[in-house]
Amino acid sequence: MQELSTVTSERIVEAMRSHNLAFAMTPKGDFFIPYAAHTVFISNIGSATMPTWICEAQWSRRVDIAYMAKVKNYIQQQSATAVAPKMTFRVNDDGRIAFRASWVFNWRDKATDEQIKGELAVLLIGTERVFSELAQEFPDPWAAAPKEADQ
Repeated sequence: MQELSTVTSERIVEAMRSHNLAFAMTPKGDFFIPYAAHTVFISNIGSATMPTWICEAQWSRRVDIAYMAKVKNYIQQQSATAVAPKMTFRVNDDGRIAFRASWVFNWRDKATDEQIKGELAVLLIGTERVFSELAQEFPDPWAAAPKEADQ
């Protein structure tokens, strides 16, 4: 049986490498994992001796504020049907809606290497799922081929 120990940046690096992830680490020991349509950030908001690891992912696209009712409905549906990650939105100064997914890791009382690898995998799969669903709910008008009249 594996031993439970404090989750450190080094152990998260090993877990990300085991998943063959491309990532970058800040001097503080936080991480970001870039994807084509979103970026995942993993940060320790606690201390070195009492770490609290969180994840926030931001979708790269924005939605016009005219779709606010549809956005609220989507977020409520996600909150009602998915345990994690939790979705939120905010209206930026330019009047466009930005989306964020968040996750708090259950590692405060230490974890095994397998637990870190497993929860990291679930986090990444869940984040990809919610942002893929978001892309279906709010399709990119530039992704479709132009109509003949638009060429």
